[in-house]
Amino acid sequence: MPRALVCICGDCKRCKHRVYMRAYYHSSPERKEKTKALVRKRYFRLQDTDPVWREKERARNRKRLPPAISTPEKNKARWDLKNAVRAGKVIKPDNCSVCHEVVIPARLHGHHPDHTKPLEVIWLCNVCHGREHRRA
Repeated sequence: MPRALVCICGDCKRCKHRVYMRAYYHSSPERKEKTKALVRKRYFRLQDTDPVWREKERARNRKRLPPAISTPEKNKARWDLKNAVRAGKVIKPDNCSVCHEVVIPARLHGHHPDHTKPLEVIWLCNVCHGREHRRA
């Protein structure tokens, strides 16, 4: 389904060119893959050669990534719990501790009330976990 046009008329040169290019780009899967490959190649070339672009990209990625360095105790608690579940020391239940809804284990979140005790968690579904964070 084509995106809505910015221009209302749909008859001007700019609108016609936009529609033509969109149809051209989507007309063949090979063309689409080739264009993606060219964009990827240009991205990596910029990454290797342009230090100004590289710094801007790093700054943009820093904003996007979670603040892992600023919360080391939270990260340690997460990793300790993840490793304990993987090793079988902690077993995930089948239901949420608050609403008791049966949830597949992949959708069950371990909530740490106290990050100094990484294996003491409350197992919550996604909805209850969001409520818990908004409440605190």
